[in-house]
Amino acid sequence: MKIALVLLSLWVQEGAKENPLQPLTKIAKLLDEKAAAFLKGTPPPEAFAPWRSPIRNEKALEELREQFKSQEVASLSCFWIEVEFDFLVEGKPTYHLRTIVQMTQEETAFLDFRGSKAENESSRAYPPAGYKNEIAPFGEVGTSILAVVKAKDESHLPFADPDKLSKLFPEKFHNEIRKSIEKSRKNVAQALTEIAELKVDEVRIRVDDFAFVARDASGGFRGFFECEFEVHDNGSTEIELGKLRMPKSK
Repeated sequence: MKIALVLLSLWVQEGAKENPLQPLTKIAKLLDEKAAAFLKGTPPPEAFAPWRSPIRNEKALEELREQFKSQEVASLSCFWIEVEFDFLVEGKPTYHLRTIVQMTQEETAFLDFRGSKAENESSRAYPPAGYKNEIAPFGEVGTSILAVVKAKDESHLPFADPDKLSKLFPEKFHNEIRKSIEKSRKNVAQALTEIAELKVDEVRIRVDDFAFVARDASGGFRGFFECEFEVHDNGSTEIELGKLRMPKSK
């Protein structure tokens, strides 16, 4: 434990040159490869192996494939994932941070960032060491984020660039994207101050919903393919396939 704390201290003193979310590009690459296999017709249990993705409803799976066909979906690229952080003091959750992270093979950054004092005495999240093998990057991110918040180093919490995002989606979504990111940026200083006051000494991570961007052969936006990423107590991972949805602009 002392060695780990020393390493964390050195990481902060050196300025945390790397984006703390960067390890998630590895997860995005794996998901893109598995989604490509699924899109080509490979059954979910095989496409997403070694992660579990059981077929719970044959009819729903058939309808999903028909939906892809009718929308002329030619590619699926991982885009965002919900990542929650529980910060603990002496084993007790004291602060909860809910984020949505832009997660692609090329880029990782926050899309949404909001924190609050923990309401529950127990945590559904897992310590960094609980994430192993292919999902180890989630644990790496947890360790890095803990170092950043303990140092109150706002400059090393990357946010997505609204201008770059706007190029990826139809114009009707541009204003909403910009407002959402600007609002999340304003939450950071308060969250870091509140966490620092609590003198947290441990972090736990939970991953939940995620989504692929669906595009046609010409690159046109066809919606988000929303799924769920579940990590169980025994360390196993399960992908629950969802539906293709076109977000509504407000």
